[in-house]
Amino acid sequence: MMANGRIFGSAREQHFGAASAIVDHRRYRAGPQSHPPGMRRIACVCDPAEVDGFASDPWIRSVFHDCVYTPADYASFSLGWLSIVLFMVCTIPQIASNYRRKSVRGISRAFVVAWLLGDLFNVAGCILGHQLPTQTITGVYFCVMDAVLLGQIAFYSRRPHCRRQPSHVEPLLPESSGDDASTATPSGNTKRVQMLAAPLLLVALVGGTAGTYFVQQRQFVRQAPRQLLLLRGTGPACLYSDDLTSVEFIMGSIVSWASGLLYFLSRVPQVYHNIVTKTCTGLSVTMFAMTVTSNIAYGASILLRFPPINGFFFAVTLPFLIGSVGTLVFDVIIVYQLTKFERRPE
Repeated sequence: MMANGRIFGSAREQHFGAASAIVDHRRYRAGPQSHPPGMRRIACVCDPAEVDGFASDPWIRSVFHDCVYTPADYASFSLGWLSIVLFMVCTIPQIASNYRRKSVRGISRAFVVAWLLGDLFNVAGCILGHQLPTQTITGVYFCVMDAVLLGQIAFYSRRPHCRRQPSHVEPLLPESSGDDASTATPSGNTKRVQMLAAPLLLVALVGGTAGTYFVQQRQFVRQAPRQLLLLRGTGPACLYSDDLTSVEFIMGSIVSWASGLLYFLSRVPQVYHNIVTKTCTGLSVTMFAMTVTSNIAYGASILLRFPPINGFFFAVTLPFLIGSVGTLVFDVIIVYQLTKFERRPE
């Protein structure tokens, strides 16, 4: 995520930057303040002082280190925070539904695994980018939520009533008799997760490396490393790292692109799972509705303060847009499947 003055982290955590975190290309003047180890805390002074006759909001500038001038800026700032809140709580309805039903039927393991991989890349990006502890904690929070979902899948899939196939549902794997029948499904699920997760991870890593190579070839990294580090989140924006090496920058760029691509591709296994099973039983409508709303709010906040299409955009903004707004297409497909496919009683 491009938060707190650095570029690395996940597209999902990029919601903490909202639109203003990645698109506002206004310049900043700063003076040194007290700062954590390895970071310099700098006072944010918006330049220009006014835009279209509007002065920057002093409270937002002081608390969030963001330059908010016009009504459109306020709308972008508000939509960004709406996106933040929704994304922080969107997995809770699914977790609660799984606990209430004591079942995880309908959830694609590969979907959650891809989510977890994206969040792990996010944490790696926070470490490589020397993020503040709050940003790393945010990434860990997402990993914990993913781990809870995976834990529910592992636990409830091993319960006898979760392995029995209802008579009106065609099993995905051929049934066998005796003890083999009870072990075939978990093994098959594991193989399917490996078959789907491995290509997703490979594509993400290749895409991340290619994206970073493209950035380097266009001299985006060599020309303006400080400009790239200026991109900020809803936390203190006017922070930059003096000791971020070129290796850390390149590795951080790779994990940023990889994380964005993982989020973008994560919905594919769930869409495929819904098509194969012809049912969305077990999926939380609320979770995907909140995800869609969050991504729409995020996209709208970007459009209200859209950046120029230049090297800065391709080097910094694009991977996060792919990982957040890009997933909106698949989220809409899943919501459509939720309305189309029968939600059978368990």
